[in-house]
Amino acid sequence: MEGYLYALFSKDVHPDTDGMWYRVKVLSLMEGKAKVEFVDYRETSRVPESNLRDIPTRFLDLPFQVGKFLILSELIEQL
Repeated sequence: MEGYLYALFSKDVHPDTDGMWYRVKVLSLMEGKAKVEFVDYRETSRVPESNLRDIPTRFLDLPFQVGKFLILSELIEQL
């Protein structure tokens, strides 16, 4: 479902990857594919919807490991 967090095993998507589990947020669904955002890395990818797994509740309370930042060029020039 769009907007929900799931777990995604990297080898389910790319067999030659690290074999780690990642937290993903579903951005959209279309024709059996999900566009997901890796919430701890801010990267996006399209994956088969069938590869999304329910995430254990203990991992839902962890803060995301990346944040959004805005850098103003004027501030950089002043430094």
